[in-house]
Amino acid sequence: LWVAEMHDYPLGVVGQPAGRIRVLYDDDGDYRYDRAELFLDGVRYPNGVMPWRHGVLITSAPDLLFAADTDRDGRADEVRPLFTGFGQGNQQHRVNGLQWGLDNWVYCANGDSGGEVESLLTGQRVNISGRDFRIRPDEGLLDPQTGQTQFLRSRDDWGNWFGCNNANPMYHFVLDDAMLRRNPHLAVERLRVDVPEVPGTAPVYPISRTQARFNDPHTLNRFTSACSAMVYREELFGQAFIGNSFVSEPVHNLVHREVLAPQGVTFTSRRASDEHEREFLASSDNWFRPTMLRTGPDGALWIADMYRLIIEHPEYIPAELHQQLDLRAGSDRGRIWRVLPVHQTPRPFPRLDRMNAVELAAALDSPNGWQRDMAQQLLVERGDLAAVPELEKMVREAARPQARLHALCTLDGLNALSNRVIEQALADAHPGVRRHAVRLAAPRLNDTPELARKVIGLADDGDLHVVLQVAYALGECTDPQAAAPLARLMMRHAQDPFLSAAALSSLSQRNLADVLTAVLEAGEQAAGVLPQLLEQAAAMADRQAVQRSLALVTATADGRLARWQVESLASLWHVLQRRPDASGSLLADLPEALRHSLADAAEQARLIALDPEADEPLRLAAVRTLGLAVQRAEQVQEVLTALLSPQTPLAVQLAAVEAAADLPETAPAEALIAGWRTYGPELRARVLDVLMRRERSIDALLDALADGRLAPTELGALHRQQLLSHADARLRDRAAELLEATLDQDRQAVIARYAEALSLTADRQRGQEVFRQRCSSCHRLADMGHAVGPDLAGLTDRSPQAMLVAILDPNRAVETRFQSYTAVTASGQIFTGLLANETGNSITLLAADGKQTTLLRSELEVLEGTARSLMPEGIEKDISLQEMADLLAYLTSFRPPRRTFEGNRP
Repeated sequence: LWVAEMHDYPLGVVGQPAGRIRVLYDDDGDYRYDRAELFLDGVRYPNGVMPWRHGVLITSAPDLLFAADTDRDGRADEVRPLFTGFGQGNQQHRVNGLQWGLDNWVYCANGDSGGEVESLLTGQRVNISGRDFRIRPDEGLLDPQTGQTQFLRSRDDWGNWFGCNNANPMYHFVLDDAMLRRNPHLAVERLRVDVPEVPGTAPVYPISRTQARFNDPHTLNRFTSACSAMVYREELFGQAFIGNSFVSEPVHNLVHREVLAPQGVTFTSRRASDEHEREFLASSDNWFRPTMLRTGPDGALWIADMYRLIIEHPEYIPAELHQQLDLRAGSDRGRIWRVLPVHQTPRPFPRLDRMNAVELAAALDSPNGWQRDMAQQLLVERGDLAAVPELEKMVREAARPQARLHALCTLDGLNALSNRVIEQALADAHPGVRRHAVRLAAPRLNDTPELARKVIGLADDGDLHVVLQVAYALGECTDPQAAAPLARLMMRHAQDPFLSAAALSSLSQRNLADVLTAVLEAGEQAAGVLPQLLEQAAAMADRQAVQRSLALVTATADGRLARWQVESLASLWHVLQRRPDASGSLLADLPEALRHSLADAAEQARLIALDPEADEPLRLAAVRTLGLAVQRAEQVQEVLTALLSPQTPLAVQLAAVEAAADLPETAPAEALIAGWRTYGPELRARVLDVLMRRERSIDALLDALADGRLAPTELGALHRQQLLSHADARLRDRAAELLEATLDQDRQAVIARYAEALSLTADRQRGQEVFRQRCSSCHRLADMGHAVGPDLAGLTDRSPQAMLVAILDPNRAVETRFQSYTAVTASGQIFTGLLANETGNSITLLAADGKQTTLLRSELEVLEGTARSLMPEGIEKDISLQEMADLLAYLTSFRPPRRTFEGNRP
């Protein structure tokens, strides 16, 4: 057993890196290790180790190392980095993992670290910001993967990948980043799904004594350190446990379990019926720190227990307490647990190293996921083709579908997979096998018509995971016959964001026209997908596709546009405003009749937007088309004045404000400011957001401050901070002058001044209103607000003093995932928010009000992290001493769920 010891956690030791890799040996085969031998020391914070050929892979930021014992003395004498450049910093957020994939790649978790990583074998450099990755160590290949995991990316038997972070015990990465990258015009907002029915900081039920908390103390008895989320890949625990998810929660000294179930192309999970208010494993020992979970070779659940007094990183502990705490207590300890059912005999440890190729192939037919993975890895490493006949037989005849799947994937790894075997797998009874058969068939579709025909036939498969893979595969097929099933798939699953994204990823200039033809022939069914297709056609600058689409979008039988037609026009304008060059190239040479039809349709959409009697969803779509119909300054003023009247529904007003950002010149800014006095708080905030996107509208905002149309006090702390820290020195200096007193830079003085609030008589109800007005744009509590910043559920354990510091000095300790970013687009718009998602093509920013903005990388001029919290400094300018006292009273009025000890044992 290979073990990584992060002896140097958390701040290192004097001298040199002090991490170690040990090998444990069970000499007599009694399931207990008899000795531990030091293999390698002086490793920098090692947090993952995996056997590889004649040595091991080790994650040790900034490097991913290979270490081997070439002279057979038990100590590593060959140590070299394979990849370098991984981010460092907090050890809880470094590259880690190392998991074998069915596709014969090794998968790793990003750890929230990022970095531009270099392959020292190939010289390839890849930025992994916001994404996990996979490697082929022998070839020096590195490929980014969907999603970002803090600690241990893992998979189930069928190749579904899962991750987690401190506050989110498990999420499923649904989409394939490599497939999404094929279409550079595709921006996808949603890449992952929170699996638990109660996601995020859900309640947990420890039995250990409550200790003083420093980091996220408001999450007492809730997930705050979730790590190593995994799926149990065995049968030894019994039928009820097969495919269950487990996750470590070291702060609360427990291991949590949920029953995992498929839900469309993704999953959901819930607590087991006998664990509603207790945990699968909980310890009364506060030093019990489970940090990594694995399905063991014996069928047991294996747990690496770091065994520390303090597991929190000093970064989150007040500096004045560092000298009072033994931050390294337990650095010389650590335990490994094997959890087994009572009276159940563990499986014997297989000696795969002693097996020949045929025996290893037979070892794939096992209920144990570890054994199947390791047998596949060894077969691929050896490259021994003697296993091929046995593997082909297993694909045909093995009773266990997991064995058939591993045999199929092993043949692929050996470069010995025939079309005949793929065809057999495409007809397999189990969808997990069919799904991977489609994946392996995709690169061969253009050379093998029979494979293409069979894959196309699976577009109507009853399993959505298979359909998702077919949606990807159809983009690889150059046969025109693939367009119709791709179009049918798009229309059938138009309401599923993941299947829609997979299908759209398969669009290209090669097949777009054929897909569009198939959609247009479907009549009314086209309504659900035509807006997306028109957007793709415009983005790809496909004049023919755009014109064919517009002919249908602008044609009306009774002179009235349907909702899908208006939405299609909105999609067209969405692309045109993001690509200023596209308007001339796509619309200037329209046939005269079509140009008139488009103008008439745009004008009709404008009238719908202004019609108070129109159906609201239709009206909202029409508002988004204003740029097509409204061009002159006087028109802008007239339309926005009408739409932003107090009589207009708020949803329409908000949509009009967003539309104003894309209208020409400075007229929209002036129109937005003109109605300021009539706006409510939510509309004012949205107006300020839009004004902050362009320099010319910021000038208009500053003009309004200068001439008194807006008062400095009407700008919240966030917008003041954006102005006072703007990249343009002219705007920054002008804002500082107009806002008079700039933000107080001495945060400690502000905190001292507000300490008086702690002694005032407070009112919880008034505090609730303060929270709604000042905090709910970023925080959610008691069904109120937006979950942008840290989850405040269960806020009780934090002292009023500590909460006061966090509110008034939000940048004192900012976790990476809560740092704000600023994006500037090629069209000059500026967006600020948390970096919520990244793909190879796009990023998604989450703003303070919970609004998501997804931008294609191709339209970015600048993307910069601010190293500051999205929560601004200067909130004291909006909250009086009494309001602060009331707010603290409201926040401290919440209590965590009542703990129960019934049925729990250490």
